[in-house]
Amino acid sequence: MVKLKQMMKNKFDDDKGLPVRAANNIKGIKTPQQIYKFVSGETKEIDSLNSLVELVELTFPRDHEEILVDYCNDLEPNNQLIRDALEYASLYEKEEMLKNLISRISTSTNAKGKEWYSVYTLSLVADKMELETLEEKVDELKIKSDEMEFMASLLLLKAYIKETEFKPAKRELKTLTRHFENIKGGYIKDSYEKRLNAVKVSLALRQGDYKKTEKLGKEALLTENRCPLDIFVLMNMGNGYIMYDYEVAMSYFNEATKLANYFNDNDRLTQVKNSIDFCKTYWKKNSYDGQEINEGDYSDYNQAFYYISVGENEKAQMCLDSFEESRMDNLDKAFYYFYKGLLTNEREYHVRSATHFNSSGDKHYRMMPVIELEKLGEYDYIIESLLA
Repeated sequence: MVKLKQMMKNKFDDDKGLPVRAANNIKGIKTPQQIYKFVSGETKEIDSLNSLVELVELTFPRDHEEILVDYCNDLEPNNQLIRDALEYASLYEKEEMLKNLISRISTSTNAKGKEWYSVYTLSLVADKMELETLEEKVDELKIKSDEMEFMASLLLLKAYIKETEFKPAKRELKTLTRHFENIKGGYIKDSYEKRLNAVKVSLALRQGDYKKTEKLGKEALLTENRCPLDIFVLMNMGNGYIMYDYEVAMSYFNEATKLANYFNDNDRLTQVKNSIDFCKTYWKKNSYDGQEINEGDYSDYNQAFYYISVGENEKAQMCLDSFEESRMDNLDKAFYYFYKGLLTNEREYHVRSATHFNSSGDKHYRMMPVIELEKLGEYDYIIESLLA
């Protein structure tokens, strides 16, 4: 902490205009005197974590990450600032900083710090847990604070979405929103609003309301600065338009791709590319990345879709034959029967597809088999029952 302030003082001695530029450009810093008081030790901390982060980034553009990590290593484990920093590192997926902060807050002697340590430690491994195990772990924590009630609920909600359990996810969203409303204003509430809006986007998409998905997505993008979570927000906004407007869908996918490249997030980039492949194939742009097609591997859904779209039905059938229906969940079966319907032009498969989409709670992609049934002249009462 002392090291950071001394480094800043040295920078300001070399560049007298830097504090003025900081005060003019960083929200939460109104005058250069605020900065001078901080570096001189007259003021212990800058109240806003975002302001501190932006000040470090402006002052040390090349090595701000390393300096922030070093600074956080000295934070008092019982104070609010370390909890703010912990959430910042988690939201922006700054792995080294997050691990250091978790280690630091593990020494907290107050109940709040101990809760934050437990929940954020669980957040590191929640994605790898079985849903039932995660539910048990959350229940064991016996959480009391509103903030950690929110985070624990968020972990469960994300797990429901990952497991395509959209109905319980919708119920959990009500719990998550209630906890959010109980949190006092400040950095944590602002950051949690970003997280809340992001999961709202995911669920709005599955409810089949692409306009609401877009609206909520724009709200999420306005909350906080750009972070890796926004890659999924943009991807879901693009997914919302897949059946309705190719150009709009691709514009959101392209934004998501740029952001994934900016954050060097290869996992999310792969998922965005899968959505792009699906979108292009749906609109018969036939742009599946040929370099990725292994002629001997027929186990990829997008590849099956591609072969159907270009009329290579035999290869498409080989792709579909490679899937084990008995091991599929409702969402897998829904896509599987959709492709079977496209391949055979048989209404029965599209009806099955829509039925499995309904069972999974996914009303968005349910429209794909419904649209195909309408093309095939299906009776209105059957269409209406599938959309009920």
